[in-house]
Amino acid sequence: MKITIIILVAVLSVGCGAQPVKEPKPDYLKVTEAHIEETERQSELGAAIYQKDRLAASATDYLFEKGVLPNDTRIKGWVVDISDDAQKVYFMGAGESGIESYHELTYLNNSWSHNESPETETVHQSMFQARQIASSHINIRCSERYNTVVLSDEEYWLVYLLASTTDPDVMVVGGHNFVKIDKSTFDVVSAKALSNSCLNIPKGDGGVPYTTHIVDDLPIAVHSFLSLLHKTPLYVGTRTGPWIVENGTIKSIK
Repeated sequence: MKITIIILVAVLSVGCGAQPVKEPKPDYLKVTEAHIEETERQSELGAAIYQKDRLAASATDYLFEKGVLPNDTRIKGWVVDISDDAQKVYFMGAGESGIESYHELTYLNNSWSHNESPETETVHQSMFQARQIASSHINIRCSERYNTVVLSDEEYWLVYLLASTTDPDVMVVGGHNFVKIDKSTFDVVSAKALSNSCLNIPKGDGGVPYTTHIVDDLPIAVHSFLSLLHKTPLYVGTRTGPWIVENGTIKSIK
């Protein structure tokens, strides 16, 4: 009986002195200067997407208020042209002589002016053609409605196809697409789903929305756009660690 008690005490002593097993830290990729530069570029792209998307939405609302939409069935889409002098939205479609601009809306001094007989410019035809081509290269579809934003660099049209919702209390994180199109040939250089699955995050629970992103090593322009659109920070987990996207700016929080 004495031996049994001694053994039990010894076992309990070892158990009480044992340290809890620590979970190993994730093996993140090292964040380099090149990564930081890329997040800055993606933040700038996200801000550009947001600006064009909001202008297009406001111009569309204007045409609905004026009764142009949905009655003008010639309209098949829009492109947004921003310069130092003006912010303009062109509502376009296929006409008898090719792609035509049917309505030009100019945003100035917090109001819209409406030109119902605009000249059709070559650059806008090119943007619209890129938009239409990109719309047939959606690799992941998570919404009935996709809003399209066309950006530009020297050689390519950069077309973002944004899954959307009419519910203001939902953040659509998954289901967006990106298509790069050669400006001279209109060949599709790349077409990429920006997530592996559909994901909607409810808003209004008081917490900061969080998502993982495994398609790339870093948060991307769409995350920047979402933080601006919903006016909320967004945490993004990637292979390079956790990031926060706030007011459109992507920053590492490691």
